[in-house]
Amino acid sequence: MEKIKYLVIILITLLSFSSCASFSEKIIENKTTPLTQEKLQHIEGTYAMKSYDSYIKLNIDKEVQPLKEPKNNTISELTNGQSLDEIVLDKVKVDVKIVADDKIRFLYRIQDSIIKKDSFTFKLQENGMLHLENREIDSSGIPHFIGRIEIKKSRIGLSKNNDLLINHVYFKSNVALILGYSLKNNTSFYFKRLSK
Repeated sequence: MEKIKYLVIILITLLSFSSCASFSEKIIENKTTPLTQEKLQHIEGTYAMKSYDSYIKLNIDKEVQPLKEPKNNTISELTNGQSLDEIVLDKVKVDVKIVADDKIRFLYRIQDSIIKKDSFTFKLQENGMLHLENREIDSSGIPHFIGRIEIKKSRIGLSKNNDLLINHVYFKSNVALILGYSLKNNTSFYFKRLSK
């Protein structure tokens, strides 16, 4: 019985932190072409692997700022947390395809050679963005009391000029008794459309 209580407390805590890792609407405001169920195929196409533009909104800032030194600036790192060899990044192209009403595929290739594939289920939100089911939660200890939690998640959409837009959230909280530290940032990255 005690184990069940402990698990329930941990689940409630994780869910409360998960809501702290919410997306900022301000970072994509007036920068997207909203998708609808009928127009999901508009996101399909071939894109460059590396972003050409990026912005950040920290939890302590009210304004959206250009990201001066983007770190996670590839489609692969933002969707599945995996990086590819720096040597080949400029050669990699990413084919994005809707493969079911709620599933999207990313195919990474150099010319006709496939490097890897990723598929994610998604939910189409009212704002016209696709929220990927790629949430990563890493925790230790007892969050809120003594512990640590990290949450990462992404949503994708189309920019005004028809390029791929990825909005990424990173939330981290460390607590030791009453002393605590938390960081939350929203970043948006833009990837050039190479072909439909």
